[in-house]
Amino acid sequence: MNLVYCFRRSFTFFCAAANGVARWVAVGALTVVSLAGCSILPESTPQRVYQLPDAPVPSAHADIPADTAPSLRVLMPSSPLILASNRILVMSNPNELAAFKGVRWSDPMPQLFQRRLVSYLRESNNWRVVTADGTPLAGDYQLILSLAQFHAVRMPGQTPRVEIRVDAILGNRETNKAIAGRTFTETALAESEAFDALLNAYGEAGNVLAGKISFNVVALKVHQVLTRPPS
Repeated sequence: MNLVYCFRRSFTFFCAAANGVARWVAVGALTVVSLAGCSILPESTPQRVYQLPDAPVPSAHADIPADTAPSLRVLMPSSPLILASNRILVMSNPNELAAFKGVRWSDPMPQLFQRRLVSYLRESNNWRVVTADGTPLAGDYQLILSLAQFHAVRMPGQTPRVEIRVDAILGNRETNKAIAGRTFTETALAESEAFDALLNAYGEAGNVLAGKISFNVVALKVHQVLTRPPS
């Protein structure tokens, strides 16, 4: 009899304790849900998104019959890790790159420059078709690019500027051989240290450099077409 009574008291105590734990768990869950609806963290400031400004530069043009004009495929530029992003970079100290706060490019820097260069090459009307490597078309020639610099420079005592450097190799897809390679650089001075002035300098440097590459690639292509042995 005593054993049964003890068992009943123990069972009653266990149920009460379990109910208490359940109530605490329920209260805790409600607290978590309530806290989830509010935040003690400050709201983040929306970033301003910029495209590479456009300032057309005359492209090279050579009259080549459409039936002999080859096609060109422009590969996505390789780049150091710091350039493979959409951050807008500035150098304020030697060998030190930082990113402007609250702003970014619309796309990673290699993609921005590839799009600009493809546009220039298409406008030159010297190719049967110009494609990027996002398409399945191969192209008779391939333009291999490496983006080495793409940043603003804003140092004390110096004129603010933008510097871009690209290594380019033109290759023949059929022979799988390089035709020529060259490093292209361009510097554009900004009218002031203001961000908008540097942004305009980015556009100027990118356009002029794309024009230089387009001109040289067209010249190499013309040479290849004109010196090609008859089939």
